Amino acid sequence: MSEVGGRIGGLAGLVAATLFAAALATAPEVPTAAAPAEDAYTFFLDNSDGIETAALLVIVALLLSAALLSSIRLLVTTAGTGNRAAYAGAAMQATGLLAIGATSVSSATLAVGAIRAEDSDPATAQALLDVTEAGVAVAGGAFALTLLFAALAIRISGSLPRGLALLALPAALSCAFWLGRLFADSGALASDGFLGSTLGELLLLAWLAAASLILASRPSRPAGQPSLSRSR
Repeated sequence: MSEVGGRIGGLAGLVAATLFAAALATAPEVPTAAAPAEDAYTFFLDNSDGIETAALLVIVALLLSAALLSSIRLLVTTAGTGNRAAYAGAAMQATGLLAIGATSVSSATLAVGAIRAEDSDPATAQALLDVTEAGVAVAGGAFALTLLFAALAIRISGSLPRGLALLALPAALSCAFWLGRLFADSGALASDGFLGSTLGELLLLAWLAAASLILASRPSRPAGQPSLSRSR
């Protein structure tokens, strides 16, 4: 049953990775916190369609990512390696849902600003971007914890390749840098900086795609046969 669930979660994750990549490639550039309020207002007015599309892609991808996390938790819990893996898997899923919730709020906030752009004003537009930035920062911290707990669960249970656990570590660190958005209006940790945005997005997407591909391509094995990743 865990093998079937793993493949389903892996397929869901592959679709999620594709949607995330499409959103990153097509989303308009968001003004930084240091930009004038008029820039925020113009951003929503001039890019309403692109914002709404990107927000929809992200929210659907997040829902599919939740299925991937559930599949990973199922695999580590049923690996027969004790409570530590189960606890780590539960923590991974809990922090993952927090990250998904925070990112969904940020995306929905942008979508609302785009939908109501013509009825808005510069101060309201800036406030919406501030809420979005705070949500992304919280999501970054939560994603970092999710990846660390995933690495721990995989390492303990041996239910997935250890390389996936190793890949989670730089991805976790890069997502943690998003917390810098709460304090930096410019520079590498700002929303338009490499550490404050781009690096985390790329490594998180890479881990999501890798985990999804591994789960989707897992071969079926007879009941009672040890995990391939543990036997190596």
